Amino acid sequence: MEAVEEKKCIKQGDPVVLLRPMYGLDKGTIGFIEEKDPEYPGMYSIRHILWEEPIWMWEGVHFEARGDARGVKEGPIVSDGGPTDYYLLPEGATNLGDLMDERGMSHNRANIFKACYRLGMKEGTSIEYDLKKIKFFAERLLEAHKKGWKV
Repeated sequence: MEAVEEKKCIKQGDPVVLLRPMYGLDKGTIGFIEEKDPEYPGMYSIRHILWEEPIWMWEGVHFEARGDARGVKEGPIVSDGGPTDYYLLPEGATNLGDLMDERGMSHNRANIFKACYRLGMKEGTSIEYDLKKIKFFAERLLEAHKKGWKV
């Protein structure tokens, strides 16, 4: 298989969309760039919240880089303290995965979101476990932000 010629600057944390069903995910699912392979142009490791480890994929064959995730607006939304659009559920959203995809959440941010939602509900874990998980991923998110990565 030939490497795909790189057309744009892709960096860690950028959202990508899968071009075909693979690894238990549907076509169109959003993932995130983890790292670029220095030896093979167009080859990147992609992370998704459902995978234990990132998976190496070819741009243009397995995924397409996106400048934005579905529905993610650039910049803050102005609020006057009343109802705002950022609390509305996206059309067709039926589970947390849909919400994470819609907001283009990074791996760390999505883990915080999931742990907050299920706080104390996961069999075999405690509230303290979930709170420690939230703290761990929040610290990773803060470090990523300090490095200038997309959070």
